[in-house]
Amino acid sequence: MDTTTPAKTVVLVVDDLADSRFLMRCSLLANGYEVVEAASGSEALDLVMTVNPDVMVMDVCMPGMSGYDVCRAIRARAETCKLPLILVSAVADRSAVALGFASGAVDFLSKPFRAEELCARVAVHAELNRARRLLEESHARLAELNREKDLMFGMAAHDLRGPIAVIMGFAENALGLMRGGESRPERQALEVILRESEHMEHFLGTLLDLNALERGGQRLKLRETDIESAARSAVERAEPAAARKSLALRLVLAQGLHVVRADASGVRRILDNLISNALKFTPSGGRVTVRVSEHEREAQCVVSDSGPGLTGEDMEQVFTRFARLSAKPTAGEKSTGLGLAICRALAEGMGGRVWCGNNPEGGAFFGFAIPVPPCDAPEASVSPFVGLGVDGSGHSVSPFPHLLAHRTRT
Repeated sequence: MDTTTPAKTVVLVVDDLADSRFLMRCSLLANGYEVVEAASGSEALDLVMTVNPDVMVMDVCMPGMSGYDVCRAIRARAETCKLPLILVSAVADRSAVALGFASGAVDFLSKPFRAEELCARVAVHAELNRARRLLEESHARLAELNREKDLMFGMAAHDLRGPIAVIMGFAENALGLMRGGESRPERQALEVILRESEHMEHFLGTLLDLNALERGGQRLKLRETDIESAARSAVERAEPAAARKSLALRLVLAQGLHVVRADASGVRRILDNLISNALKFTPSGGRVTVRVSEHEREAQCVVSDSGPGLTGEDMEQVFTRFARLSAKPTAGEKSTGLGLAICRALAEGMGGRVWCGNNPEGGAFFGFAIPVPPCDAPEASVSPFVGLGVDGSGHSVSPFPHLLAHRTRT
């Protein structure tokens, strides 16, 4: 049981008139507050650093530094900028009140005032200040716990990669030493060991990369990047996987695309993850479309599929770590639950954004955008899209009409 006596609320009262300070002190002491007094603005500025009050009540009209001046000085200091300041004045017209708030006061009390009103206002702002401090302390504690969690994840992932690499190496060597006459069950067992080890190694690598991105430990190299070429290469890399599921994979490019300042490997990873995600959740015979365009000085890439689409719950968590969608991969493909989270971290690290939604005709879309750097050249005119791609058998397909672009800001 905690028997600690809670500390009293400390109120710093500032007024050049002793009688005014006396009246405020008596009212506050009668209501259980601890009172510290200052007879001038300069004295108040010294006391506020040593006393650390919970609330400050201050007269406006004082010789030397006015209450407005003291407010501005307190707000300019990092140590005191959040201290609740209540101004008191016999002049309480609209302009005086407005100037008080503009100077940093949180409340304005006009003279003469009732003791009950003074204490009520002090109580409200003291409680708000106490709640703010508790919130900041909780936030700092949570941030520290999050750092410790990331460190633990990172250490565990790093320590596990070595043993997994050994397992992969032995499995590969054993498969290489097998002769054609070896029993099929033994070969299948080794293939499963190798495949699952590779999946785990990929998962751990992704987790380490995501931790580094979120901590700022992985610096992205922003250089001029051709988003069109990046999209073409990503589609080419995904063609074998699309063909295995008899999926039509298409690339739709707008004309006149500008280069962007981005991390080329980061763009590649985002494209690969988004396309891979679409292929996983699209049933055999379906279609996946990669569309690259430029809108409002952003290079945008949207990957659409003809899968089951997203639920409202999916959309809320889809870009978070270990997100599990309501739909399942259509061919039993593996998922780490980190691919879309790392897409978001990479895009935001390049000054961009990600979003998702459902197509009117069915299926889902996932997009990312990266700002196009300003230039003196005239804006590219809106041009028809050029469709490129392959069908499920690997044959080329003809262009198809421009579909409506979907854009959901997150």
